[in-house]
Amino acid sequence: GYRIIEKPQEPPAIQHDRPNDTGTDITEDTPATTGDPSEPDLNPSQQVGSRTRFKGRSTFIPPHRRNASIDTYCRLVEQDVSHLLNNKRKYTVSENLTKEQRLELNLIQKDNSIVIKSADKGGAIVILDRSTYVNEVQRQLCNTNFYRKLDHNPTSTFKSKIKNKLDSLLLNNEITKSEHAFMYVDSPVTPVLYILPKIHKQYTDAPPGRPIVSSIGSLTEKISAFIDHTLQPLVTSLPSYIRDSMEFLKMLKTIVVPESCLLVTMDIESLYTHVPFEGGLRASEFFLN
Repeated sequence: GYRIIEKPQEPPAIQHDRPNDTGTDITEDTPATTGDPSEPDLNPSQQVGSRTRFKGRSTFIPPHRRNASIDTYCRLVEQDVSHLLNNKRKYTVSENLTKEQRLELNLIQKDNSIVIKSADKGGAIVILDRSTYVNEVQRQLCNTNFYRKLDHNPTSTFKSKIKNKLDSLLLNNEITKSEHAFMYVDSPVTPVLYILPKIHKQYTDAPPGRPIVSSIGSLTEKISAFIDHTLQPLVTSLPSYIRDSMEFLKMLKTIVVPESCLLVTMDIESLYTHVPFEGGLRASEFFLN
């Protein structure tokens, strides 16, 4: 059992959460010197612009009375926030749901017999029986070609290896102190696997699921971001690179297909799990060189 729900209504106008806020800053950062004691000294060979791109979020707070304008602004903000908190009962947020809809959503949230996920494609919301969802996850994890059950948690071993490698790269001036601190995760969390139902595929009882490993806060999250940033310019310069389906359709307009030819598409099952690690490393090394 499963049900498919169309795209939900737009959310309430007021939103307080920052999107994609992971607690780290990997954006381009080239302001003037701030005097931040948490920012390590970098030699010229270790700089990107005037700042390294990958660094932890700064905890530096300017000393009081360093700038009269900033102090005045902070005081006014504190007054406004205090006023809002003291008068919060006077402010209301417009709801886009009826009382009955809110009650129904609360009941659905507390229903442990179902799992609610967004569809892999199309933007729909899918409600599945928990047993159906769990069975699909177990079916995939039982594929010994891609998964192996461990008899212990190897995180501490991998953490030690990563620390030694990062220390070596720092010693050889191949990464900066900030990049070292950014990529080393002292208290990692275990990644979590979940699936998104592929309702666009053909199926009988229940749709297959696309496995996704949520690695936020994991041992390799920051290293992955660093490698992705490093390889991205290389990938986009390859002759085989196609950004998305729209770019491919534009390319087709410039190609004359003879009447005797057919355009054929292929879909590789479990593409990423079929890419061999050694082959991927060799390909990356080849194009980097």
